[in-house]
Amino acid sequence: METLVQNIDPLLSGLVVTVQTAAATLVLCTALGLIVAGMRLVPATRRLAIVYTEVFQNVPYVILVFFIYYGLPAVGIRLGPIATTILGIGLYSSAYVAEALRTGILAVPRGHSEAGYATGLSQYQVVRHIVLHQALVYAVPSLLNQWCRALRNISVMAIIGGQEILFEASQLADSTFLVITYYSVAGFAYWFLSFPILAAGSLIQKRSPWLERN
Repeated sequence: METLVQNIDPLLSGLVVTVQTAAATLVLCTALGLIVAGMRLVPATRRLAIVYTEVFQNVPYVILVFFIYYGLPAVGIRLGPIATTILGIGLYSSAYVAEALRTGILAVPRGHSEAGYATGLSQYQVVRHIVLHQALVYAVPSLLNQWCRALRNISVMAIIGGQEILFEASQLADSTFLVITYYSVAGFAYWFLSFPILAAGSLIQKRSPWLERN
């Protein structure tokens, strides 16, 4: 325990990097996922969206990250470990997020949209205030699962030298031989960071009690 306290600074530094990377990755994968989900519902762009989801769902995220970090420099594009992780995991996770959001959109009863049009709402108003509002709630369970997966997948950054919590824990484990202690700290950190996501989902579901009745 004394050794752990003495080495708390690099662990905290790694935790900060993990949180920052996770926040940026979740924003990116959600934004891309929303765009791709919308493309899947439009006939003109449906095939392109299908190709996107098929590619990024079936290429392991480790290979994707390696391709960006080690492959792109061959064509003059160099990204650091953090940017590589955000882009790689963001692209990979966005394909799953898109499917979660698309499923949520399709779950909204058609009659709700028709009722909106009947009251004089425009198509934009119907999509924004009726369809998307309900679709996001329907998609909450699957969406949160994908967010948690994206958060855990950020640990791949340790392999390419990114100084997140797992990287710092592995360095300390090698120097102190307290392997179980430091890897346990890293595992607990990722487990703990998932709590805000799960809490947010629980709050949304409690404020939308009609979700359980549909």
